[in-house]
Formats: sequence, C-alpha cells, structure tokens
Amino acid sequence: MQTFTRKKRYKAKDPEETLDIIKKIMSGCGIEVAEECRYADVPNVASCRIWISGGDISFGDFGTNGKGMTGEYSLASAYAEFMERLQNMALFGDYIEDAYHKGLVRYMVSPDEVMLSAGECLDRAEDILGKLLRFSDTDVFPGTEKMAAVPYHDVFNDREVLLPHKTLRMCIGTNGMCAGNNRMEAVTQGLAEIYERAAVREAYEKDPVIRQLHMESFKGNAVYDRLKRLENRGYGVKILDLSMGKDYPVIGLLIEKDGAKAFRAGADPCPVTALERCLTEIYQGDEASIRRFFKKECCLPFPEVTDEGMRQFINDEEIAYHVDGSGMAAHCIFNPSGEFNENFKGTEGESEEKDYEYMISLTKKLSLGLLIRDWSFLGFPAFQCVIPELSNYDLIFEDGAEIYNWSFEKTVFRNDRFTKEIARIAGRLFEIYEKYLG
Repeated sequence: MQTFTRKKRYKAKDPEETLDIIKKIMSGCGIEVAEECRYADVPNVASCRIWISGGDISFGDFGTNGKGMTGEYSLASAYAEFMERLQNMALFGDYIEDAYHKGLVRYMVSPDEVMLSAGECLDRAEDILGKLLRFSDTDVFPGTEKMAAVPYHDVFNDREVLLPHKTLRMCIGTNGMCAGNNRMEAVTQGLAEIYERAAVREAYEKDPVIRQLHMESFKGNAVYDRLKRLENRGYGVKILDLSMGKDYPVIGLLIEKDGAKAFRAGADPCPVTALERCLTEIYQGDEASIRRFFKKECCLPFPEVTDEGMRQFINDEEIAYHVDGSGMAAHCIFNPSGEFNENFKGTEGESEEKDYEYMISLTKKLSLGLLIRDWSFLGFPAFQCVIPELSNYDLIFEDGAEIYNWSFEKTVFRNDRFTKEIARIAGRLFEIYEKYLG
C-alpha cells in the first residue's frame, strides 16, 4: 500500500505574513473589505469570505471565498483569491468594459492591451483559439468590432501570443486563474485547477470506471485525522482516484450520510494537499451551503444519453458543480469501483520548485500547450494559466464560432452607480499598472 506525505510546509509563507502583505497592497489601492469566517466542527476545517465594504458597491457582493485546514489559512486564502481576481481584472465582471465604453477609464483590460478585430485575433492565434473554442471554420468571422487582446507567454514555444481577453473569459471563466506567495506556488495551483476541472469534465463526459485510494495511505497527516472524525460520526468516506489514466494530479472525496452523498475534487502534485482541498471545499460556508452538497441523486451516464434536452441538463449540472458546487455529480463518481489504484502518481511535496517542475513536465509529457500571463502588477504574484486543450470544461460547446463573435459585442450596463465607483477603483489600478510596465 502506498504512503502519502508532504515534507514542505503548506504554503511558502505563514498566513499572517501573507495577510500583512495583501492588506498593505489593498490599503494603497483604497480598498476596504469586510470579513466573515466560519468553522465546521466536524471535521474541524474553516472557511471565510471577504467583500468590498466601502463606497457605492459595498452592497454588490464583490468578494472572494477562502478555505483551509485552519482559520488563519482560510482567511489568507480568501485574501489571496481577492488579489487573484483583482489583478486579473476579474473581480468586477464586465463593469470595467462598461466604464471603458462610457469613457470613464482609459483601458478595457490593461495598459498593454492591443485592440484587434476577430479576424486579426485569429491571424495571431488561430491554433490556440481553435482548440479553446473547438471550431475549424475560420471564414465565419467577418466582424470589424474591436476587442482588447493581451499578451500571453507560450511556454513551450517561447513566443508571445495576443489572446482576446473577453473571449477567454467567456470560454474558460476563472479556470487557471491563480495567485500565491511566489510565482511557482501560484502557477502550480493554477495548473492544478485546470487538471481538476478536466478530470471532472471527463467523469461526466465519458463515465469511466473510477477506482479508489486507501485512506490508510494518508495516515500520519492531519487530513487523515479529520476524515476519521467524520467516520466516527457515522459518515462513509471514500477517496477517489481521478487521474483518468493520464497521471492527472486529481483526487476526489465522496462523503455519505443517510443515503445522501457529497463530492468534491481537489488537485495538487502532492496527494495530501489535493485531499485537503477536497475536504475544505465540501465544508465551505454555512450549514445550509454544506447541506446542499449532499444529494441522493446523480446524473445519468452522459455517453448513454441521446435526448438533447437531457444532455444539456447534464452539461448544466457539470457547470453548476464548478461554479458553486450545487450541480449533481457524475454517475461514475457516485458509483465508484471497488478496485484500488496502488500506483497513484504524485510528489511528496518536497519543495515549491519540485512541485512546479512536476506540473510543467506533466503538461509537456501529455503533449499539451501552455500559456501564462503575469498579472502581478500590484506586487502580489498573480497569473492566468491556459492549457488550450483542457481549459474549456463545458461538455457541450458545439458552436464556438458563435461564442467568439458574441465576445466582440459591446457590454453596456444601465447601473451607472456601480460603474462609476468601479471606474474610480479601476482608474487607480491602471495608474499603478502603467508604472509597473514602465
């Protein structure tokens, strides 16, 4: 039987140090937030939410969630995700674009953006966009409307690629968006998220046989003790192998009580960390939020479904799973095999360097592409990672051409109260970004 361990500490910095760094950055941007933290007594994990509390957008719920094995780590997680979304220009949705069209800010996305038409974007990145959007006919993009494209580094080809920002957001959401105490910590986490969602998508789409991992393989780690607390309270616990026969660094946790089951996936090159993420995801939020993760039904096997309405229903459930955890699980997840994988691949979490190298090497070994954009202009490491073949996790995405054209249409809102306040914050961010770029 395998034995899993983690030799390094969980993060490169203590949570208190991370919080101190982020709060100073936010203060410099004039951003105030409120905090709310919760503890789940069983299995003894924590979660937090922070949101902007000052100005006209305080009631707009512009915030982020965090989770962790301790209260300190969960709060640091929430603040780190806030920096991730803030620097990636994702915290305010399309309000910055609205402000741009109303002449309230100078940029649609960032000071290094290039305004390109749909055809011009394709000229620069047809291979990448084709994989993300799953289209092949490039003669259907006659529009002249221009959209902000921003540079990404194509890691394996060592080149710069301009990708249309809004298209990317519509296609992959925040998948692969990441922040951390340093570049390696952040990018490792961003890649892990992409693999996690790819594994879950494959579980829905292909209904593969899902094997298990021995709980005793995790003995000696805090997460093992937390899972034992659940078992002692009458919960059934199964740890699932979601490597999908491709060495994806993904684990699943299936918890059962009174005929209802809750499932979450977690990913990390170190299996111990991956399992911790599964557990803290399930027990994130208040009791009502946790209860909704427990369901007595799962989706039908997607490969066996021919009715288009039902196929769309399963697709919607998969998306809901990723968005807020409310979607029904895939059939194979609810019904795992009794077999165990005795050779699950992963690291012992020896160092940030080795975990980072493991994720980069895995991506290259699988013959996948990798693009990374550095968004760390406020001083806290933040990035967007894109694996063109995996980042789009929709089951049904048959008309990528339509989505592509739609992404070039203007977004304009009527709520000027929100837009004006967000424009004020964005203006300050753009000033800092300009200085960062020199």
